[in-house]
Amino acid sequence: MMLEQLGQAAVVVLRWDALAMIVVGNILGIIIGALPGLTVTMAMAIFSPLTFFMPPLVGIPFLLGLYKGGTYGGSISAILIGTPGTASNAATVLDGYPMAQQGRAGKALLASIYASTVGDFFSNLVLVLALWPLALIALQFGPPEFFALILFSLTIIASLAGRSLAKCMVSAVLGVLLALVGIDTVSGASRLTFGFSDLQGGISYIPFVIGLFGLGEIFVQVSRRTGHLKIMDLKEDPAANRVTFAEILGKYWRTVIRSCLVGAGIGALPGVGAETSCWVAYGMAKRASPHPERFGKGEVEGVIAPEVGNNAVCGATMVPLLAFGIPGDVVTAVMLGAFIAQGLRPGPLLFKEHIVEIYGIFIAMFLATLAMFVVARLTIRLWVRILRVPRGLLYPVVMMLCLVGAYTINNSLFDVGIVLAFGVIGYVMRMAGFEVAPMVLAFILSPMLEQSLIQSLLMSHGSPLIFLTRPIALVFLVLTAVSVGLYVRSGLRARWLLAADAGSEPRDGRR
Repeated sequence: MMLEQLGQAAVVVLRWDALAMIVVGNILGIIIGALPGLTVTMAMAIFSPLTFFMPPLVGIPFLLGLYKGGTYGGSISAILIGTPGTASNAATVLDGYPMAQQGRAGKALLASIYASTVGDFFSNLVLVLALWPLALIALQFGPPEFFALILFSLTIIASLAGRSLAKCMVSAVLGVLLALVGIDTVSGASRLTFGFSDLQGGISYIPFVIGLFGLGEIFVQVSRRTGHLKIMDLKEDPAANRVTFAEILGKYWRTVIRSCLVGAGIGALPGVGAETSCWVAYGMAKRASPHPERFGKGEVEGVIAPEVGNNAVCGATMVPLLAFGIPGDVVTAVMLGAFIAQGLRPGPLLFKEHIVEIYGIFIAMFLATLAMFVVARLTIRLWVRILRVPRGLLYPVVMMLCLVGAYTINNSLFDVGIVLAFGVIGYVMRMAGFEVAPMVLAFILSPMLEQSLIQSLLMSHGSPLIFLTRPIALVFLVLTAVSVGLYVRSGLRARWLLAADAGSEPRDGRR
């Protein structure tokens, strides 16, 4: 039975249209990831409406190619111009750009391709091996368990706080309030619609994220008016630019394994993504190196570690999405809307009702990794030209794609208005130092939290003790309490250290 279903999935995914969309997704992802100011999340938000008109095992593989290509693509600009294309490649700048300045741009780019491929392949294995046991566990979940799990996931949003936990919480609360818009599932009353009939069904998810991550990011980039960027040329010296898979897996195998585990572990945590794993992997590689003083000066290991780490996230973030319906990061949060539009509701029932599609996703993950490697390897010398695309031409095209994509979902001008409104909101929040990701994750998780809470209380006739009498729910509630306690402790410690530093300053300002 399993082989028959696997064969059915392979027949669909190995058709020319699915393979073509995987390659196209990778090409678009690499281009968007390589151009500073354009992010993988933006790409996912802009292009996901196109998949609504495709079969599931054509549209979803396209998005997987987009995800993987975009995660790798940011390393190209990080190496050639010293500006990461995406936040997940920020650590690559530290050694990639110095290598380019030293005439070793080719070696840095090759190391990035090989490292990204290894990390991505490892994350695919994690998805295949970890998903089935977690899915079996998820089938035992009821509303109390889902409530406790989602509550725990919301506490992890604090890891996206950046410099200000308070601003992170404000962003998350705003996301919760936006999720309340629409019809109350219990009473049937309208909530926060302000008389607009178009809001009776709630705020449309795809226009919401297109506005925040697409239009909002364009507004930010235009306001910054970045000048001409110096692009490093690729040198022809074979000795300076030679690197092989054998060198990556042989000489640096400890770093590769360590970064794979870091990326997969961080990716499996709901709400945490490649932006965190690249820095953790880089820091651990530097601490473990016998020559840490070389890092930041053109050390190839400083390119390998973050690129393995951030790409090892891609498959791992799909684990909580497919098993529990909870996105692993902001990119998969946008991808969740595409799954739902295709009639594939991620969660335990997905494995009962759409097992062929699950097998198809597994196959597409490995094909997308292969396509990423082939496309990246064949186009390595084209990126110097692509990075010279004028911003004045690029941004209007992206803006047009945002508006057209939003309109085509429901043929609604109201959705276009939502894109424009949240584009402005996203711009204001970014310029004021607020993170947008907590708002998006809270917007997604809040309705699930509310629904599971209502169902749990109905099961127990209004008694909250149901959460304490269910072992799995109790475990997640304990983890939630521990998580909140750790954040409070770290906040208090940071305040104490600041107070101690302030107290140690001489009154006259001299040391």
